[in-house]
Amino acid sequence: MTPAPASLQLVRRYLDPSRETFLRHLNVDSGSFNTTVGTAVMQRFQDLAAEKNLDEFYGCAPQSYQWDFGTYSPNSPNHILSFYMNTVVPDVVITKDANGISKPYIVLLNNGFIRGPIYAGEFTKDDVFASTPYKQRFSVLRVPKIIAEKVLDLLDGLQGDTGAATSSSSVASENTGSPEASFSIANGLTQGYVTKDSCVAELGPGDDEVHAEPGLTISFPPQFVHSRSTDVQSMGRYDLVDFVTIARLEDRVWRAVSASIKYHNELSKVWRLGKPIDEIEQTAWQQYGNVDSSEAVKEYAKNPFIGPYGT
Repeated sequence: MTPAPASLQLVRRYLDPSRETFLRHLNVDSGSFNTTVGTAVMQRFQDLAAEKNLDEFYGCAPQSYQWDFGTYSPNSPNHILSFYMNTVVPDVVITKDANGISKPYIVLLNNGFIRGPIYAGEFTKDDVFASTPYKQRFSVLRVPKIIAEKVLDLLDGLQGDTGAATSSSSVASENTGSPEASFSIANGLTQGYVTKDSCVAELGPGDDEVHAEPGLTISFPPQFVHSRSTDVQSMGRYDLVDFVTIARLEDRVWRAVSASIKYHNELSKVWRLGKPIDEIEQTAWQQYGNVDSSEAVKEYAKNPFIGPYGT
């Protein structure tokens, strides 16, 4: 076995998975990079997009709503979950009477039904598939306010503060505007992942392309988020509220509601406070509204009379 030369050095390079990166390292032009097979695959994608009418136009987003590059808070102006819960839900999902008035409601959703950001500019059928690909109907259970709030308190306690995202590290910034604004230029450098570890001295900085500090990091919202109508605050503790969620969460919500009612009744009896609450059957769930979780943003974008979207 031939020994390695004394001058052999080990270095590392983390490559940005982009076309530009591969072109630079292969030292070829764009035309030479394309292969017959690759071109054929791209053509199939383009044909499928045309067949499914993925360019169908619904409206224009006035700004970008981030998914994993922005810190979530219930009232964040730049996070897609906050936008969905605080704007899309009350305008499109919540049912209203002939006078435009809704019953008091609490909405509980998990973060999994949204899978990507919405970028400023045209909002098309393709964007619907990218951001909310799964069709899940909404369901409602009429629950005393005191029980609904106990369920939310329990979930918040189990997952931590809903106003703080679970994050691998701090986020560089919350950007708005076009998709390119999410990777804006700073001092001539683009935003991207920046390697920081103990190997820098021996193996080099690691990054094939130097990005602006502090670099992009991934930040995820809590697993469950909730919102409510403003009139819930003034309701009596035992008044019924619409507890709205998606169908796949029905069983878990009902179990939490049932356990909360049982616990409430036991404490009410022991301490002789409050009043007992009747059990709620699991069959009491009903379909809520006429749009599903995927259609909601589309319907919001198509309506020229509400929200910041427009044609």
